[in-house]
Amino acid sequence: MRVRSRWGRIYLVVMAFYLFDYISTFLYCSNPDEEGGFFAHFFMKLTDSVPIGLTLNISVWAMFWAIIFFRVYPYLLRSIEESPLGKYTKAFEIAMFISLGYFPALDFVAATSWYLHIPVFYRVVIGLMVYLISLIWVKPFEKSR
Repeated sequence: MRVRSRWGRIYLVVMAFYLFDYISTFLYCSNPDEEGGFFAHFFMKLTDSVPIGLTLNISVWAMFWAIIFFRVYPYLLRSIEESPLGKYTKAFEIAMFISLGYFPALDFVAATSWYLHIPVFYRVVIGLMVYLISLIWVKPFEKSR
């Protein structure tokens, strides 16, 4: 599968972090009270099932991120390009890609909290490094065709 849109490639990277968190939680969580995430915990309690609650949780987040990546960010970039601030478009893109690292890093922290017992700061740093390396791999600044 080839994703041509740069936002599509970033979306796949973010979803990979969510999938990593989903699999880790699915393997290690046996009770909804063990889950620390508010929405995952809510859906697990609502359905009285860990697997169904996790699946609902990742589905909601996948839809949320799809709207952000495929509607909001392209709209913001077009708006900036058409405004007098158009020369700052590349700086805005870089700031967005780096600020987006916050969410995958938190998912990395959540996923590794089940088995990697090191301070949270180090897990955040490792998550950000993995995110940035994956950004280099998917080439987000390559123009869409």
